Amino acid sequence: MEIIKKIHKKFDDFTLNRKFTCIICFVLAMSVLGTGAGLWITYHSGNELLYEATKESLDYSSSVIAERLSNIEDMTGMILADASIQNTLSSASDPEASDNDKNEAFRTLSYIIPDYYQNFRQNGIYYINLYNPNYTTYSNLARCRNLPAQVEEDLLERAHRHSGYPVWVTDYCSEYGLFLVRDVRRAKDFELDILGTILVNVDLDEVIQNASSRVFNSAPLSYVIYQEEREIYHSPVLNEESVDLLYQSLSCNYGTMRQGKNSYFYSRGRIPEFGWDYLCLRPNGFVMQARSLSMIVSVGVVVLTFAAGLYLSRKMFQVISRHFYCLLEKMECFGRDEAAIPPAE
Repeated sequence: MEIIKKIHKKFDDFTLNRKFTCIICFVLAMSVLGTGAGLWITYHSGNELLYEATKESLDYSSSVIAERLSNIEDMTGMILADASIQNTLSSASDPEASDNDKNEAFRTLSYIIPDYYQNFRQNGIYYINLYNPNYTTYSNLARCRNLPAQVEEDLLERAHRHSGYPVWVTDYCSEYGLFLVRDVRRAKDFELDILGTILVNVDLDEVIQNASSRVFNSAPLSYVIYQEEREIYHSPVLNEESVDLLYQSLSCNYGTMRQGKNSYFYSRGRIPEFGWDYLCLRPNGFVMQARSLSMIVSVGVVVLTFAAGLYLSRKMFQVISRHFYCLLEKMECFGRDEAAIPPAE
């Protein structure tokens, strides 16, 4: 209470000009506080809306990845059901078939498999191999030359263990890419003996780039994909040393984060069709710089408005108070000497 009384007394001692200035400053300060609070609420609510919209877009990109990989699975199903492939593989694996039949089977497979590759390559297929007991048909022989024999044998063995069902192999993603292997079994009379094995190599970088271009044209997306908490893939632009810590260090399903000098918006989710968890990152620096710049400009406009309002108010009061002070001066002069009245200005 003593402080309030001192403030009142101090205010009462002010000149009229100072009192008016204090009132104007108080009104303008309240206006600035209200405007600042409104800007802060608008900025943060805008951030939330932006985050939610970005998360939906990133989640959509993961559905595009699942769609592309599902298309590859569907392609292998088409190969299994293709009557021409069934017949040619039967001829190729039949020990009683003539050399002409085997040569014809080889020529037929040599254009059918590249044809499937051309029709489905937009899904990120790098190459397709079709194995049978006598030889292998390649869509792109040069692309699979670096695949070690032991890895090739392991992939074929995995296909044999799953009775013709598609098998996604992620163990070699970092070195040789993602693989889909599947046995081709004889459909005639439901004999179901193995005629051959399909091996499809998928370029995940291309799959993710295609998914990214479907959602964002300017900033490419980066992905880290996990299978049972084991990292099986990460985009080349990410720092390999910190990739292992990223997924565990994030407590929310979406938000912003920093990796090194770069700022990212992230979204975590799951690709249920394949049982994979993912962390999707989108560069966020440009967006945040633009929003920060707009906030700085808004604050600058408010401060300039405050200063201009204070300046104009003081000028207006000086114009009004000049006549008032002149009247007081005349009254004081009249009180001292009724004959001494200063001339009007």
